[in-house]
Amino acid sequence: MPHTPCTPILESPITGPPVYPQAVYMQPFPHKQKMGLSMCPVGELIEFDSEYHAEMEVRRKAIQQTPDEVIYHKPPPPYDDLVDLTKLADANRELLELVIDYLAKKWPSTFRWKTVDGKMMFANELTGDNWDLSTGGNDWDRPFYVLGLLTQADWVIVMEGKETCSPEDGGVEEYRFVSAVNIFSFPGFLQRDRIGRLLSFVHHPVPKYDASLRKNMNKFFASGVREGRPVNRFNWVITGDPRMYRKDYVGANDFTSLKSEMRANESIATKETIADRVFYRTERQTLMRLPRTGAVAFEIKSTMHPLREALRIEGPKFALALKRALKGLEDPVKHYKGLSPELFDLVVQYLDDVIQSFGGAVLEEQLKSFATAAE
Repeated sequence: MPHTPCTPILESPITGPPVYPQAVYMQPFPHKQKMGLSMCPVGELIEFDSEYHAEMEVRRKAIQQTPDEVIYHKPPPPYDDLVDLTKLADANRELLELVIDYLAKKWPSTFRWKTVDGKMMFANELTGDNWDLSTGGNDWDRPFYVLGLLTQADWVIVMEGKETCSPEDGGVEEYRFVSAVNIFSFPGFLQRDRIGRLLSFVHHPVPKYDASLRKNMNKFFASGVREGRPVNRFNWVITGDPRMYRKDYVGANDFTSLKSEMRANESIATKETIADRVFYRTERQTLMRLPRTGAVAFEIKSTMHPLREALRIEGPKFALALKRALKGLEDPVKHYKGLSPELFDLVVQYLDDVIQSFGGAVLEEQLKSFATAAE
């Protein structure tokens, strides 16, 4: 590996792991598909939390053991012919340039340039990695490898292909999923089945995507993502699977059954144990337009908390919001989110008990204005 170890320093940008309650606060009741966008302050573009070291060990192991499963610098044939590969290579490099510049400016003692054996290297003092990113450095040839070992977040690039648009696309060209380091995000799907494919294919398992989101999504990627104005969107699931990284997967957009491991975890969750055996898992997806190439980059930060911990951090307001979000789901969306009927009932009952412990009907009346805000 063209990086050398150094001694990690104590100073770090790490804070406690966020729950991202926005994922349910922003969900309409009853549920309907919407993009759910909000502005992302530039100062919050990249986040770290107290799981950094543990998660980076998982990421390093995944990258070292199965690099072809988690890192893609370009689509495989035949999809490589549908993308401008020169522009894509430039976009991959541009993303890495922006990330290391951001890290070095925000946390200059933790991410910094320094001389190692006579060569200027970019150092991650949290992990002890030194990256050969000076002019002509070897690590510029594998930007997503470096990105995967700098941050807890996954990174994805989407860009327009060479096709002409169709009426189904809303009169604009549909973007393709073209490069990524993808370890924690989109759990249960093997990304080699998706790399190079249109976003409508990537989102095919999402209920009502074609009818409710496809045209707006295409227009958003074409003109809604603006340079210098990153935006956030949030996804959430309730899961009995405690793993951040999954090697097993559902085949290419085949969501006909729940994952076996998830079923196994759900089977041991009871009314007495659900608070600690079932997890609220979220993704904060931050979208940004790359200024030089015009490609769109996703930063996808995944977090997961046992229900008890999530409610301890966020309080009764979150319990009420999560209950309403669950009760508003249609059956196809429950299935997409991996919610079996048994797990759904257990979670709702647990949330009811928590709400009652905080005052029940009185609490719901006090929070009525909040509860109707997303409708």
